[in-house]
Amino acid sequence: MVLKLAQRQRTKEIFTRTVARDCSLRKSTRREFLALATVGIGAPLRFACIPLPSAVRNLPLKERMKMLLGPAPSTWLPLDPSKTTRGKEVIDGDVIRQCVTFNSPDEQGTPIQAYLMRPTVLQKSAPAVLCLHQTDCQKHGKEEAAGVFKEGDQQCPALKPHPYDSSVMYAKRLAQRGYITLAPGYYADMSDADYYPLKHAYSGYFRLNIRHLVRCVDFLENEKLVAKDRVGCVGHSAGGTHALYLSVFDKRIRVIVSCSGFGTFETYLDATWVQTAGGSGLRTYMPIIDQFYKENKCLPFEFEEMLPALAPRPLFLSIPLRPQAPPTPRPAKLPDPSDNDRFVYEVLMKSVDYAKHRYEHLGAGKCIEVLTTEYHEFPTNPVYPSDPAYNFLDKWLHRAAPATT
Repeated sequence: MVLKLAQRQRTKEIFTRTVARDCSLRKSTRREFLALATVGIGAPLRFACIPLPSAVRNLPLKERMKMLLGPAPSTWLPLDPSKTTRGKEVIDGDVIRQCVTFNSPDEQGTPIQAYLMRPTVLQKSAPAVLCLHQTDCQKHGKEEAAGVFKEGDQQCPALKPHPYDSSVMYAKRLAQRGYITLAPGYYADMSDADYYPLKHAYSGYFRLNIRHLVRCVDFLENEKLVAKDRVGCVGHSAGGTHALYLSVFDKRIRVIVSCSGFGTFETYLDATWVQTAGGSGLRTYMPIIDQFYKENKCLPFEFEEMLPALAPRPLFLSIPLRPQAPPTPRPAKLPDPSDNDRFVYEVLMKSVDYAKHRYEHLGAGKCIEVLTTEYHEFPTNPVYPSDPAYNFLDKWLHRAAPATT
């Protein structure tokens, strides 16, 4: 009852504040109404005010997402074990790492490369986690997630040299905690255009990536020691974004961890760095977005719809108070966030509130957890000693302790 009253009050506040004489809405309030509709309130207002044809408004979320993701090949090839290659198993401390390659779902698709990792001692089935690397050179992203680097190694020395980030080698860390992990390579940076050249059937890399990541779930399910009903996904930055998109399309992902991978199209499209010639991201992932936005002054879906669509599956989100990467060395006293940083943070937290309403409506309020981080960073030790993201996976995937020798 309290939730329903709060929802009604929120709808009334938005309506009073935003409906002008011409019954039109600002971009931000269009987004709010879109979100309210996803939790079961405000739907009539959304349909009356958002300038989309009813044929589009009434489409399921996945279909509206495909309008921006673009077309994909009509065929879907099954996983072919005869085309799977496995490299030599390498013992790295208390985990075993193996480079694997398996076939794409597309007839002319590039084979998918990944690192498969597991504890050195594993005698029974264990939960699995798909580990998605952050925005970086694709040829090195999966190596970073798997911890395949030495102290002082530099990524992309010919393009933009910088140290590996040990905080995001979650494939290795989770394998040490008893999981079977898969760290695939996928397109996540404009400098990698030659690695996954787009075929004529694709218009953007998001569509390609999602299909390849679904294939990664196929691969994990085909592994004998994987508990097929306990598969999760974790990612930071671009990896966190892909974790959300993948989980909307593939319900075999039972637990989702998305760190600094959530935003709104409005704040993203208005960002200065996106407008510059060197800005990558939406225009590369979803080239259709510019044309659709110019023609309709809005988009067919928003992130606010994606989050409630994941309910009641357990969802962990980390939202950065400052969207920048942490400085090195990290200052003892952190500077105050800028006004713009605070504005973006508040917009994101408002979006999270919509998701929480949906989870509570389904009786799954305990299944969503939100953490505020100081910077655009993955919350792990030593800055976040409790390892909240890893503990969330432990809680909901009910990992089995590795067998002892």
